Amino acid sequence: MRDWRGLDVGCLLLLYDVTEQRRTQAQLVEQQRVLATLQERERLARELHDSAGQMLGYVSLQAQAIGRYVHDGNLAAAEAQLARLAEVAATAHTDVRESILSLKAGGASPRLVSALGQYLTAYQANYGIATELTVADGLGDDDFAPDATVQLLRVIAEALTNARKHAHAGRVRVGLVRDNGGARVTITDDGRGFDAGGRPNGTNAATDDHFGLAFMRERMAQVNGQLTIDSQPGAGTSVILSVPLCAGQEVS
Repeated sequence: MRDWRGLDVGCLLLLYDVTEQRRTQAQLVEQQRVLATLQERERLARELHDSAGQMLGYVSLQAQAIGRYVHDGNLAAAEAQLARLAEVAATAHTDVRESILSLKAGGASPRLVSALGQYLTAYQANYGIATELTVADGLGDDDFAPDATVQLLRVIAEALTNARKHAHAGRVRVGLVRDNGGARVTITDDGRGFDAGGRPNGTNAATDDHFGLAFMRERMAQVNGQLTIDSQPGAGTSVILSVPLCAGQEVS
């Protein structure tokens, strides 16, 4: 401020109370987090219902076939079918446990780094596969939007399922770093690997169907992210996920 002579005589300081604004922003973020989780749980419920329904239908058909074999006195065929049925039941039990584990990872208000750490601990305890998690300094839960957190957890869980079920891995590593203004998540296993070079950018229709990669790509696309695969037979697999960070969290 200046007086009538044009000399500086003071400054005018305006203060704004942003407490309510920050409180509103925090409530909005929490609402988005809860909504993303609820939507994901509905999606998981549909997936579990479909897979469980198919499995129960198969069990029913096999049970009827076994009954006919027993009735006809063909005990050898009945025993063979019972052995197959036991294998299917064991596989279904493992898949259900894995679905439950994924649901626990995406709780009522999932936070990526902490939920991922808990998931990997349970994964190692359940399947005997060694796990390792590394997170770059300065990268934390608040850097990831709620919807990105939910989708990343599900894609990472699917990659770890592939490492167990298809790659027969003994060790998996998950790393989170900042990359080009966003974040990069890398899931690496020491399993048997596969031919990811069937098409440009590592896409192959048959491979995508077998390993659920189309499902993973779709989830990443929903949060403006990308998925790439680096794998060769006998050389393990790396799944690389790239996703934007929350607004205001980017680092160039």
